[in-house]
Amino acid sequence: MPSEAPIVVAMSGGVDSATAAALLQRQGHKVIGITLQLHPSHAANPASNTPPARAKTCCAGRDIYDAQRTARKLDIPHYTLDFEERFRDTVVEDFLQSYRNGETPIPCVRCNQRIKFDALLQTAVELGAKALATGHYARIVARKSDDTPLLLKGVDRKKDQSYYLFATTKEQLAFLRFPLGGMTKERTRELARELGVPNAEKAESQDICFVAKHYTKLFPELQGQEQGQGQGGQRQEQGQEQGQGREQGQEQGGQAKGKIRSTDGATLGEHEGIAAYTIGQRKGLRLGGLARPLYVVGIDAALNEITVGTHEDLSVRAVRLREVNWLGETLPGDGDGEGEGEGEGDGEGEGGFEPKQEPKQEPKQEPKQEEVSVKFRSLMEPVAARLCRRPGTERGADDLFEVVFAEQQYGVACGQACVLYSGERVLGGGIITQTLGAFQSRAQSQPRSQSQSQPRPQSQSQAKAPAALEVAE
Repeated sequence: MPSEAPIVVAMSGGVDSATAAALLQRQGHKVIGITLQLHPSHAANPASNTPPARAKTCCAGRDIYDAQRTARKLDIPHYTLDFEERFRDTVVEDFLQSYRNGETPIPCVRCNQRIKFDALLQTAVELGAKALATGHYARIVARKSDDTPLLLKGVDRKKDQSYYLFATTKEQLAFLRFPLGGMTKERTRELARELGVPNAEKAESQDICFVAKHYTKLFPELQGQEQGQGQGGQRQEQGQEQGQGREQGQEQGGQAKGKIRSTDGATLGEHEGIAAYTIGQRKGLRLGGLARPLYVVGIDAALNEITVGTHEDLSVRAVRLREVNWLGETLPGDGDGEGEGEGEGDGEGEGGFEPKQEPKQEPKQEPKQEEVSVKFRSLMEPVAARLCRRPGTERGADDLFEVVFAEQQYGVACGQACVLYSGERVLGGGIITQTLGAFQSRAQSQPRSQSQSQPRPQSQSQAKAPAALEVAE
């Protein structure tokens, strides 16, 4: 028999989390449902027949109402917690800042990392729960040798959400349960009907929960709210110090108009605000009379400029990562002397291999590498790559690790997650902080166009540019 300690289920209002709760209850567990209120205008009244609705989102008014209906049907305790302020500070602000930096927002990762598996998990612990369960399509299994929890892909490849879970720590995995990870979405709906879940036929949630319209339309609204909280003045002072282009591009959250340039620096036109453009974009550039198609290959947030180039310019051979979370056994380079050979001393005393003498002109040992497969978009097929510690980089550096693709990749952008796999297992991942490819290499070696009277400095944003927004389904 399951122990008396309850399992807290994060009930978003969708069919997946509702089915997870019902399944755990059928297995004999005591279940407590918790729903997070993330938006002030979306609180639901269970007595109302017309709760507020936003199609295909999660954590909206209708979703809170549906979670409450499910809890009543299952006869389980249910609580709605106000996480509005924390959500705005840790997820929405990060979303805005990513665009200011010319990066790709990935709010679903941040929500898992900073809300569900941080604050909500802590709430579950305080309630005396033995686990926190969600409706994610991923699996956690215990390794036979030592019971270490391993994070695996979901069985349903079309619904696999392991990409969004890479930042989950080993300690958190030990407390989490994903009851649906071993089944398909079709089986989940069948089970929901069998268990009498009220929202068994509810549509998928596919949008970002705080975006009720196209995300580029959201910026003026969110920027206005933020400035009303007294933060706009501080950013304006920063913009005045760093130049007009930075003030217009980042101060206005990617909404200010600016220049469209070619890879050699020539001005080709004007863009409508960097937030409206993504890496690989071809349509909507309003550049007529060109001999060949051009694509967005770079976004410079500091100068508020878009760079366009050929399809070849989109190719990326490697990326550098920040915020690396490792779920494997040993990170490349750990314990290998940072590529200097184990046990090697400085030649003075017993620790050295030989008496001190002139340095030999032999190449340093190659840093340890890990053969992996990676995904930089949630539903793409994994591609072969190598994870290595960058030689000459100090331990603890923000971009200490580099992923080198076996073949050139396209549509890769900073701010995206790069998630590392070994077969079914998630080894970890990080946020892409720099891309290395054809455009960056040529930009470093190519002379400036003679039409430019003032040379522009090489900026990091030529290696930092947003791609299509990643959202969990």
